[in-house]
Amino acid sequence: MSAEAESLIQLIIGDVVQECAVRGHGVSAALAAFMVKVVVLDPRNGFNVDRRLTRQDVDKLEELCLDKLLKKCSPTLDTIKMQLYFERNYTSRREVLEAVQQDLQSRLSAVRSRITETRVKTRDQLQTVYQDLVSYILLHSGLGSASDPGTVQEATAALQSVFPLGKLGVFMVLSKKEKEEQLEELSLTVTGIRLFNRACREGREGFRLHHLTVVEDPLTFTPESVERVLRGTQSLSWRYTAVLEKLSNPDSEPGLYSVPGLDSVAGPGEVPGLDSGPGPGEVAGLDSVPGPGEVPGLDSVPLLDSVPGPGEVPGLDTVPGPGEVPGLDSVPGPGEVPVGLLKQALYNVRQHQHFLTLLQADAHVCVRHVDVLKAELSSHMEQLKQAVQSKTAVPTTLVFPLFKNMSKLWGRLRDEVELLSILNNLSINLQPFLASQAKIFSADYLDRLLGAAEVKTDEQRMSQTSDQRVDPAEVEMHEWLWPSGPADFNELPLEYNGFCGYTLAVDGLLLPGNPNIGVLNHKEKLYVFSSREAASKFAAKVDDFVSEVAEKAKRAPELIQLLQLQQQFPAAGVSPEPGERLQMTSITKRDGCAQTDVHPIETNIDKSYEWNEWELRRKALKLADLRTKATVSTQTDRSHMRRDNNSQTWNLKDAACVTKRAGQSSMPTPQVYLTGLRGRRDAQAVTTNLTSSATSLDQKY
Repeated sequence: MSAEAESLIQLIIGDVVQECAVRGHGVSAALAAFMVKVVVLDPRNGFNVDRRLTRQDVDKLEELCLDKLLKKCSPTLDTIKMQLYFERNYTSRREVLEAVQQDLQSRLSAVRSRITETRVKTRDQLQTVYQDLVSYILLHSGLGSASDPGTVQEATAALQSVFPLGKLGVFMVLSKKEKEEQLEELSLTVTGIRLFNRACREGREGFRLHHLTVVEDPLTFTPESVERVLRGTQSLSWRYTAVLEKLSNPDSEPGLYSVPGLDSVAGPGEVPGLDSGPGPGEVAGLDSVPGPGEVPGLDSVPLLDSVPGPGEVPGLDTVPGPGEVPGLDSVPGPGEVPVGLLKQALYNVRQHQHFLTLLQADAHVCVRHVDVLKAELSSHMEQLKQAVQSKTAVPTTLVFPLFKNMSKLWGRLRDEVELLSILNNLSINLQPFLASQAKIFSADYLDRLLGAAEVKTDEQRMSQTSDQRVDPAEVEMHEWLWPSGPADFNELPLEYNGFCGYTLAVDGLLLPGNPNIGVLNHKEKLYVFSSREAASKFAAKVDDFVSEVAEKAKRAPELIQLLQLQQQFPAAGVSPEPGERLQMTSITKRDGCAQTDVHPIETNIDKSYEWNEWELRRKALKLADLRTKATVSTQTDRSHMRRDNNSQTWNLKDAACVTKRAGQSSMPTPQVYLTGLRGRRDAQAVTTNLTSSATSLDQKY
């Protein structure tokens, strides 16, 4: 969305909030923003999201939003408000415990600062700091109020037993960090002593934790208390479902659908399917537009300003008086039953049922943790009793760790109790959002609509279809999952919050799907169904039915949250107010791949790298020694011309000539020796010729 379009939407939201305030109805910006977006999303209103809004479009949009927000009795509006309230206030267990700890630390920070940062000079100031110590311990432990004199006296006596006023001077000279650490240890120790003293006052028959008034009241909220409210909501949703089943299939057995599919055309007396329109005398469903005299369904826009005449069904803006029920003056005929309002009421109670189920599961976890912590606390208490029984002096190294452990267990127990209190408030605050459907449809009116029809529970519907199984041969093009397949079959993320997609698309009914029939895996989404016939018809045209469910959600915006269709409607997200969470978050997924290179980093060889630490030491000493040395050079007349010269020579080549025959011309060296030249004057010299002949020379060479 462009910045200009976003600013225009913000202006429209501001105008809607202001106009509601002028008319005496306080509306949050989050609710107004959600309503603006779903009104634009509804195709019946004729807004084109790709076209720029004109002034007439803005006026029309604001008027439609005001009509929906100012309805006096609207189950749809109550459901949307319930969803927004729950999304703003419900968080996970971990987030709640973190918030509780942050709130405690924020309340302790002011007292801690006074203790650790005060400069004491007089005895009165020491006394004031000691009182702050007592206040810090009381606030940290949660055992009693600092305004109760008896509680303050009890905490002061416990503190004096381990940290008398005379030691405060030594404490004040410590650093801030040491003060905070010692302050934490003192709080844990004193809290453990107070818990032990309270347990001992209960008598010798044993320690009973529920006698501690600190946890007595919050523990009255248990999963059983949520279950009582949940049973009433479930019973109401089953009655609404039975009424709508009877109106949709008056001649067929409840629970089995003879509604024509996408390709069939509804005949006279049949309930219109996806492609068929209502015949004469038929009840207008979600997709039908009521004609003259017909009762508006969920997808039709009722006449808000018209006053119902005798025998007519009141619209959304009329509120029955106390004890009044629409249509009670006469037996309602087929054309007088407000099918659209009945479906809105069904969505309302189903949403309340879903939220209560979440709260009940969280309450079960809290109660289990509380039971474990109570058992551990009682065990530590018994160890302390055995350690200090009838002894005048007990080593602190023996009992102080037990006191600290008891205090830590007590703190965790307080967190669990705080979480139970939050869940209790959520459960109570959800109840007013059922007011509209309770005013429109009383128990007597539902009984008259039911007549002799059987009201089936969700468990009964599951048991009746448990032996049904989809034949894979009929739908060979799809993948089906069975209970014997994946190990986490019962924890699969089912589409439409586990409701049957076929009944949603055809009749707008919320029937729980039975995974034992078979779970359809289509485009990485898992669908369950209320019957084998519904599974087969849905699998025949999956995309068409999915589109039809989306159209239902556009006309009934409370279904977006109830069926968990936020990914299909990212434009229906709610921009939270400061400090609030998103009401709907669009999660975009896409297929992606990544390829890594074999050598993402080029090879870099450091020739100066040395692994030997002794060689590194030698080089370091050499560099350190060079710091104190100076390099001196002098240039003279005889040396300035000297330089390193290089010369390049050519290697000798071996030369040869080729002749027809190899020959030689070398002559033998003459070797002539003379003898008899010494000794006698008259002797004649003898000549000896040792020169080799040419023949012998040839043989030699």
